[in-house]
Amino acid sequence: MVSMVLAASTPDTLAQFYTPMRGNPACNNGFAVMGGPFSLFGMVKGINVVDWRRLVDEKFRDQILQQALREGMSACPTAKAGQIVVYGDGQLLLVAWTMLNPTNWQIEKNDVQAAIQREGVRIARERAEQERLEREAQARKAEAEAKERRRLTALAACGSRPTLSGGPWFSSTYSVAANDQARAVGMLCVKSIEYVGAAPNPFGGNAARARFTGYGASDFQPLVVVQDFFY
Repeated sequence: MVSMVLAASTPDTLAQFYTPMRGNPACNNGFAVMGGPFSLFGMVKGINVVDWRRLVDEKFRDQILQQALREGMSACPTAKAGQIVVYGDGQLLLVAWTMLNPTNWQIEKNDVQAAIQREGVRIARERAEQERLEREAQARKAEAEAKERRRLTALAACGSRPTLSGGPWFSSTYSVAANDQARAVGMLCVKSIEYVGAAPNPFGGNAARARFTGYGASDFQPLVVVQDFFY
């Protein structure tokens, strides 16, 4: 409970802390009094406090209530009681009423501290979620960088052309066919082509079986593939 006489003037700076709700004030509106068996008729004014967290300061809160009451009573001069309903960020935070001459504020609802606690929980959750997203993004970036390093290392190990080993190396058609098969084998790169032996050819021409050693196209890990090809 807060008691004070309605001040003759209030600081102009108070006006910057809140805005009236649409349709305010109501001059002969009934409002129930919590904790009592009766209702009052009087001026009811809703306001939206921008810096609502400051309402935990009783001095600031009382100044805001007095200023809102003064503004409401200027529009409702015959009212004998007044109720101020305070919102912040869309939340109903504070409900206070008083009779006039002198004012004697009764705080019917005060949810400011709880709202601050809810906001703290929300901010902590948002911060934790943002940190989680940042960690995941950093992990993806590190993984991509590591994969690119593996790719470049694999390409460097393969060199510009595969090394031919064994087989009819003297045959130009074999050399061309082996290199063509190296490009078609589906690997990132082929480091060496090792002749394994002759392979069947249903068309009657030459065919070879070779071991292609290089690196996989997706994981860039060492890979060996044995395939047959015509030449």
